[in-house]
Amino acid sequence: MEQLKEMVSQKATEYWNETASDGQEVEKMLTSIVDFVVEYFFNCTNFPSGYTEDKKVALMKKYANAMAMGCVDVYAKAGAEGQLSHNESSTSRTYKSAWISPELLRDLPNFVNVIG
Repeated sequence: MEQLKEMVSQKATEYWNETASDGQEVEKMLTSIVDFVVEYFFNCTNFPSGYTEDKKVALMKKYANAMAMGCVDVYAKAGAEGQLSHNESSTSRTYKSAWISPELLRDLPNFVNVIG
């Protein structure tokens, strides 16, 4: 799991630093954001109870880029956490989601429990 989190952190840091329009670079993506995003992605997948952590991590490595973009998404909303819109001075922002954009979660595998 730690290897996956480190991979996501590195990618998120690169994405942020490459796209930061105001020149505000980060040395490393905040661990709290990486932990939150990875946990959120894992919870959205609804893994069957029989999946081991190794099996979950192996599958989720395919979504490291999406998790990294989720970190950038959350980091960009600093100061506006949980809001769908934010106004400050003369700047107004509107978000599709209060946390992570639904487009980043759309392609995740979603296991469903069947009651039979």
